[in-house]
Amino acid sequence: MATLMGHAGQKTKRRHGGSENSFTIVDSARERTALAAIWYGIGHSKTEGLKQSQTAPTAKTWLMHSQKITVLVVEDEALIRLGIVDELQFAGFEIFEADSADSAIAMIEGHPEIRLIFTDIDMPGTMDGLKLAAFVRDRWPPISIIVTSGRGTPDAAALPAGVPFLPKPYEIDRVVAIIRTLVAA
Repeated sequence: MATLMGHAGQKTKRRHGGSENSFTIVDSARERTALAAIWYGIGHSKTEGLKQSQTAPTAKTWLMHSQKITVLVVEDEALIRLGIVDELQFAGFEIFEADSADSAIAMIEGHPEIRLIFTDIDMPGTMDGLKLAAFVRDRWPPISIIVTSGRGTPDAAALPAGVPFLPKPYEIDRVVAIIRTLVAA
């Protein structure tokens, strides 16, 4: 994609220990239309007639998709954790893993770049995923949270305000969309 974006005024900056993150500043209607074709995966001729708001994502959207979002996956079942970690890495996220709430707290304390936790409810240790979510919300309010479980839906009152619940099995596209929405807010 960087090669395609290069024709529309690519700028590159170094961030996070030398990795490159690209973003594009779009100045003309022609460039917006070309970027829309890349963004939406459609031919250039199909972008004709689209409204300006449909032809190009905002600079904030490009930046959000070009920078790695760091997610902490908290899941005690190893195979489930490995599956969601693999899917989220494939979707472009930077991932940390924890198998308990205690491990998750230590991970958050050691990695301030974590922007979202994706936690199961039922876990061994001193607290479950609901208590972890409440603890993180109180101690690190900027960190977004998603709670999941395959054993039933918790009462809405049990979840901290603004924390979505996803029942297992979850669709990865929905998980990715929710992560991007929460982090962009």
